[in-house]
Amino acid sequence: MNMEESSKTYMEKVIDESLQNFVNSHPEIIFRYEYSDLMDCYLISYVLPENISDEDVIWDNLSDLKDSIEDALRDNPPLFSRNNIVFTLSSNAKLVKSQLQSDFDEQSFILIQNSGYYFDENNDEQVFFGSYQVYSKAA
Repeated sequence: MNMEESSKTYMEKVIDESLQNFVNSHPEIIFRYEYSDLMDCYLISYVLPENISDEDVIWDNLSDLKDSIEDALRDNPPLFSRNNIVFTLSSNAKLVKSQLQSDFDEQSFILIQNSGYYFDENNDEQVFFGSYQVYSKAA
C-alpha cells in the first residue's frame, strides 16, 4: 500500500467511525460518503426527516461532528452537503445509518442524487435541476 492509499484508508476510517457513532446517538440522520478523485477529498452528504426544526439540538451536534472530522483530517478535510445540494454522490457511495433505520428505503436517498444545483455562468446564478425529494420516516 502506497502513502496515498494509506492516507485514504485512514481518512475513510475516521469518517466511517465518526458517522457510525453519530447515527448511533442520532438515528434520524442518514449519511452517504465517498472519495472524489476530481475534488481530491471525501464528500459526505446527509439527509434528515422533514420534521427536524431549526432549533433542534441535532444541528449543534452535526456542527460539532463536522468540526471533529475536519480537525482529524486537517490536511484534507471532507466536503459536507445536505441532500446532495452542493455535489452529487455516485451510486457506489457508502451508506451509514442507524440499525434502527430498518424501514429506510435506500432508493429514496439515491433519488435525491438526481437533483442539485449548478452554477450558470451565463446568468451568474445557481440553478436547481431535477426533482427534489426529501427523505421522511415511515409512520
